[in-house]
Amino acid sequence: MSEVRDLQLKVLWLSGRLYHRHEIVEPHQHDFAQVQLVLSGQEYTDLTQSNGDDSVSVSVFANQLVFIPPYTTHSFHFEHETVVLDVKFDLQADIAGLIEKNASQHIFDVEDVSPFYALLNEAIPAEQKRFPAAALQLDVDFKQLLLSTIFKQQPAESSTHNLDRLIDINTDFPLLKYLQDHYAEPIQLPELAAHFNYSKNYLIRICKRETGLTPMNLLQHIRLKHAQNYLEYTDLSVNDIAIKVGLDANYLTKSFTKTIGTHPIAYRKQSRQEHERNITLMNTFNRQSQPQIKNSVQHPMD
Repeated sequence: MSEVRDLQLKVLWLSGRLYHRHEIVEPHQHDFAQVQLVLSGQEYTDLTQSNGDDSVSVSVFANQLVFIPPYTTHSFHFEHETVVLDVKFDLQADIAGLIEKNASQHIFDVEDVSPFYALLNEAIPAEQKRFPAAALQLDVDFKQLLLSTIFKQQPAESSTHNLDRLIDINTDFPLLKYLQDHYAEPIQLPELAAHFNYSKNYLIRICKRETGLTPMNLLQHIRLKHAQNYLEYTDLSVNDIAIKVGLDANYLTKSFTKTIGTHPIAYRKQSRQEHERNITLMNTFNRQSQPQIKNSVQHPMD
């Protein structure tokens, strides 16, 4: 059976990459589109359209995305350590024209980067072809995020992914939405039931029917997924992460280790090593065509 892919947008390659101070990517172009989402730090991007007449230099800050159309010469340089999610993808002419018509400014703010984090987690089973629709799901999810960002629409709530996928599917469930919005706050079952004017037993029953979990277990899952994202994509300490997700630091460490199977610090190291590798989804994509990263500082010879 041939691999199923989206007809309009096909993800070719993803990478979560750390660029160091003074590193540069020299001018180059390619026949596919590219998005770079800055997760931390700052990227300086120079773009020249295929006609050579339209050149622009932009600074891309954290939680901003730069869209690079096909056949656009571009280069990058970095004056600070910068973490970037890099996605390269094929576009059919119809959707490419629609995006380019509305992407003339190139830079877009991303209010919630967590769905983009989840793309890296989706890409691994897609690359390994663990199930037939894995790459198709990645194509569709990335297309939704890209269009939502460019057309200034809110993407669907997606604080979590695999029970995460279950949570994405059930975003219309009021209890789930409430927990996604308030997970960092102190929440107890009696107050939660009172908020929805339900008895505790009824709230537990409908939550288990919709998600397979009790309300407090669902809240725990959401908190741990946010903790995972903070560990993977920030340098916050475990104590600071615990505060952000509404947990005590010791409890977070114990619960994370028991549920995820590894200590938070070990998880951070392992996930960053995994995400910084390049993920190629199409065998025909020439990885050797990727531009080299150089250091712009010239060191004197000894």
